[in-house]
Amino acid sequence: LAQQLRLTQTQLVQAQLLLVESTDQMAQREETLLLESAAREHADGRQREIVESSVLTLQADLLEVQCVQAAWAQHVRDCDEKATAAAHSAETVTHTHALEMARLETDCKHRFARLFLLLSRIG
Repeated sequence: LAQQLRLTQTQLVQAQLLLVESTDQMAQREETLLLESAAREHADGRQREIVESSVLTLQADLLEVQCVQAAWAQHVRDCDEKATAAAHSAETVTHTHALEMARLETDCKHRFARLFLLLSRIG
């Protein structure tokens, strides 16, 4: 009976040692899980910061593109206005040139007619 009691006590001590060992392992595992969780939260926070920074950068780039588009649209409108003005000016010049040519043609016909009259009188 004493031997069985010693054996039982030995088994009990071994069980307690296993329990302590298991408790230590569980505590270490819990600490590891907490550290991993904290690292994930930190990484998630860092990723969130990176994403937010990227979003802000993209928004700034989009705003810059919109400004360039607006400037380009204004440039196109300005060019259209200048082209319209130049076309109108060219039409005016062409019309003026046509009038001047008609006047010169009429003048030349009159001079030719006078010359013809003079030549017919002489000749």
